[in-house]
Amino acid sequence: MLLGFFLIPEQSFGQLDNSNKLFRKYKSKNNDLSLKLALPGWLIKVGASIAVIAVDDPHEKEALRLLKKVKRMRLLIMENGTQLDDQFVASIFSRMRQNRYEDLIYARSQGVRINALIREERGIIKNLFILIREDNEAVLVSMKTKLTLDQINKVLNMVDVQNGVYTI
Repeated sequence: MLLGFFLIPEQSFGQLDNSNKLFRKYKSKNNDLSLKLALPGWLIKVGASIAVIAVDDPHEKEALRLLKKVKRMRLLIMENGTQLDDQFVASIFSRMRQNRYEDLIYARSQGVRINALIREERGIIKNLFILIREDNEAVLVSMKTKLTLDQINKVLNMVDVQNGVYTI
């Protein structure tokens, strides 16, 4: 019984978060790495609480309130010649889809590719993974959350495109 407590969690978490493989492969390329960041949920909540007080725009306040539903976030920004292996990324996405991740967004425009995948349980998004690629630069974001699709849609509906710049 004691052995079960150690093996079951490891198997279930390892299968669901294949995005770890992307982070592990590319975080070690120190010459290309611009930023690697892991934020625990409590720190995100504190930062969002402080930021809500500082902003006046109601749309920004709503977006910051949603940040409080993020339990953990990892961010990896790569610049200066980092070329993602498209075949490796495709295999990771394939494994993620086999482990109940679904495509939320796929966009391609002028050399920029955006992929967003989510894993849902009973209407609540448990995991959100975003990969943004352009030429030799990439941004990977992985979040453990308690968001709903309605909440994400609410924030996305607040996004305006003005002169090619996205603003909230």
